[in-house]
Amino acid sequence: MKANHPLIRRLLNRCYRPALMALALTALLASPPARATLYLTEPFSYPAGALGVSPANGTWDTTTKSAINVTATGLTGPAGFPAAGGNDVTIGNTGHNQQNFNTFTSSGTIVSGTVYACFLLKVTSSGSMRSSDTTTSPNYNDGFTLALQNATSAASPFCSVRMINSSGIKIGLAKNGAAGVYRTAAITANTTYMVVVKYDFSTTPNTANLWILSTYQGTEAGAGAADVTINTGTDLAPGAAGLGQCYLSDAAGGTFQVDELRIGSTWQDATGGAPAGPATKLAFTTQPASAAPGATMNAVVVQAQDTGGQAVATNNVPITLTLSSGSGILSGTLTQNTDSSGKATFSNLSIDQVGAKQLTAAASGIGAGIANATSTTFNIAVPVLGAQLAFTTQPSDVNVS
Repeated sequence: MKANHPLIRRLLNRCYRPALMALALTALLASPPARATLYLTEPFSYPAGALGVSPANGTWDTTTKSAINVTATGLTGPAGFPAAGGNDVTIGNTGHNQQNFNTFTSSGTIVSGTVYACFLLKVTSSGSMRSSDTTTSPNYNDGFTLALQNATSAASPFCSVRMINSSGIKIGLAKNGAAGVYRTAAITANTTYMVVVKYDFSTTPNTANLWILSTYQGTEAGAGAADVTINTGTDLAPGAAGLGQCYLSDAAGGTFQVDELRIGSTWQDATGGAPAGPATKLAFTTQPASAAPGATMNAVVVQAQDTGGQAVATNNVPITLTLSSGSGILSGTLTQNTDSSGKATFSNLSIDQVGAKQLTAAASGIGAGIANATSTTFNIAVPVLGAQLAFTTQPSDVNVS
């Protein structure tokens, strides 16, 4: 019988079609995703002189205040940092009250997902840097500021990196409407650090994280827990308050060098790390928190990751949560599809019985084969009653005549 006979073709289709479909699904998950979005890459490859004084100096504004200086040297990052090129900028070396803006997107463009900013930073002098921080505006006086903010207004909501000199030079983070929160450990002057800021629109309120690294880390998992995490202050989202501008300034507090500024939607974009590999496992990136029986728990977030712990941007993978330790009924929407960043968010969970619990996350559909994740232990407990009434002066006997 010839190979092109209709019966032979039908047999071949029956035998090979399931295998081909399985191969296609495997390829979909195994193909490393392209980088997400790199909004700004700034090696400061401009002629020495004032930043922003001419079109040759990129998209930095021609400020009416003292401009930041481009200096004819570049910083060398920690070992492993992608090779730097061009010059750097020195802030505070020709007088203070210096500032420049870079509008890297249209106003209000970024109002969802995550935004990462990475830059090299070296402090060469603390100058008259203040020892405490109660400032709630983006124009942080008497110290270094690098702020992410709206593209049209310097008074808009922002997230900023800033410094104080309190038992050593310390780097912190703030959103407007709230003072800065600082890392406890001081940095060392004349040492170059890799500084990374993460702003997460998906949390309510929006969360911001700060890492101050003396060694290069190409993955967020490799960097470990953030040095500073904040959520107080005014959020950048939604609407016209979206993120689209970077602001550098100093107002009489020390001398600083900045180089290799990158802003992107993933850690790898901002730090120059290798793109994530195929999704091989799940991880709880926001763990379940303790709650009362039947009460809605804080949102739980599960992320698809590669073997190195990098987030993998794989969309529409069904993720299902089950109660794997402890008694009771887990209620809410227990299956969520991952979004474009590979993240599944569960925002209406509750458990009806008290005790210690754990959740397990499992992928299905196109995510079949990705390893499960088990949460940390949390507790469902009846809230402790508050203060109670008490007689502080007891009634006394009274004689009736």
